[in-house]
Amino acid sequence: MPNIADIAANETKEQASGATAVVCIVRQSGASRYVYAANCGDARAVLCHNGGAVRLTRDHKADDPEEVNRIEAAGGFILRKRVMGVLAVARSFGDFTLKQYVTAEPYTTTTKLDGTSEFLIIACDGVWDVLEDQAAVDIVRQCAASDSKRKLAGKALVQAALTSGSTDNVTAMVVWL
Repeated sequence: MPNIADIAANETKEQASGATAVVCIVRQSGASRYVYAANCGDARAVLCHNGGAVRLTRDHKADDPEEVNRIEAAGGFILRKRVMGVLAVARSFGDFTLKQYVTAEPYTTTTKLDGTSEFLIIACDGVWDVLEDQAAVDIVRQCAASDSKRKLAGKALVQAALTSGSTDNVTAMVVWL
């Protein structure tokens, strides 16, 4: 039989934990292809279009002026670039103790793809904390020479982030278009 203290501790952990997310859907509509992107938090999607980086999502950092206004309108505050002095992102799933100020409403975009749209990078903040969008695109483009190298593109991004000193979650996926 579970101990009541253990149950209470687990409930507290669940209320204090949260997650960010980014999703992309590539869809054919008639003769055109589109990528639909959505994110909540600081996970990010970047499209390589004609060799250049195109950000498809928006980082929901606590110090973003729009997020500050939304949080303050709800009665909250930002301290040391953190919601209520605690959380660095202004949008997330979970984080129930801050739910009055931290929403899970996503940012969404629709982008038409063409023959110069090469790939998508979908990665968490540990990658983007240390790599600019274009630098990440350049790393992946170096992997485009062969199928075997393409399979290693996500791993190359993770290694570049770690080498650059990332101390956060470091996960990356590359979707070739």
